[in-house]
Amino acid sequence: MLKTRFRLALVLLVVALGLGWCLVLALRVPLLSMLIGLAAFPLMLAFPPFAQTGEDVEFGFAWLILRSPRAFWAFFLYYSAVCYAILLPLGLVASHWRQQRRLAQQSMRARSGY
Repeated sequence: MLKTRFRLALVLLVVALGLGWCLVLALRVPLLSMLIGLAAFPLMLAFPPFAQTGEDVEFGFAWLILRSPRAFWAFFLYYSAVCYAILLPLGLVASHWRQQRRLAQQSMRARSGY
């Protein structure tokens, strides 16, 4: 059981890192970048250099451009952490439901004699 949950957590971590990477790359699409950028509002509050146009990021009417590697990695880690925080509980619940369904099917087979 612990081995399965650990494997599930690792798989979800890899998926979250992939989603974080995709979200940072999607910041290059003009209108989409502002919507994705709004999701990073807590990051911008915690780190003021990312909250305004400067050497790290550039804001426009409908775009957000990451100028420095520091900004790229900060947004990547933030989005990956948010995706992981969303995916992990969902994955654990789905794993639990799958296990309960498997146990119910086994008990039904045992009762019916198959």
